Amino acid sequence: MSGDGGLSTKTVKNNVFVFYTSVYQNELTGETAKNLKEFVGCIKKIDDTSLFYHLYSSLLSHHFVPPEYPNDFAYWTADTLQEFDLAERLSSLDLGKTTEIAILRRKIVNIIEKHIKSNGSRTVPEGVEFHFLKRVIVILPTAYTAKNLKEFTGVLENIDTKSIFYHLFVSKLLLKRRVNDFSLWLERNGNKKAAEAISKIDPYDYRDLNDVRKKMVSALKEHKR
Repeated sequence: MSGDGGLSTKTVKNNVFVFYTSVYQNELTGETAKNLKEFVGCIKKIDDTSLFYHLYSSLLSHHFVPPEYPNDFAYWTADTLQEFDLAERLSSLDLGKTTEIAILRRKIVNIIEKHIKSNGSRTVPEGVEFHFLKRVIVILPTAYTAKNLKEFTGVLENIDTKSIFYHLFVSKLLLKRRVNDFSLWLERNGNKKAAEAISKIDPYDYRDLNDVRKKMVSALKEHKR
């Protein structure tokens, strides 16, 4: 991931919110799995950017998985392994409200190991193994800033969805802020109700990030200070 720890403070300059965006490049990690034992072993050791990629990238429009399987792990276990009970449990991870990648890693490992204990670990044919990827993230400032709620809402209505994805998930999980940037800034500026409303929005309840944007804008207009 590009950037340094200072990025977490540069989002706000003199109380002005600076909108960032991010550019992504996917790379193979070299880790593959042909059965659940290898799969869970890889999940234990891959880095956070790889786990993040396979869990969250479906929210970006170019990365498609069926809506019933909202992450790569659930999709592979259903589509390739035909382990539908396991896929359902992996689909039920509370990705939208999770605050730490480490929490998700523990949950996933626990779910898969319990399944292996009860059901074994079938090996798939060559060519359909799970290939773990990682995401190289380059973080860039946009030309947009906001010094008050009106300006903030106006930018949010038009900013690229990659910026929304960055501020909702990348900064919270990979920069380890634990709270999305939007809610942090709103609360610091006295808009506690709006901050709470955005924190409660689960992007997986919506069709795409544009629908999430509409919900956030609606919440901001409803909870003006």
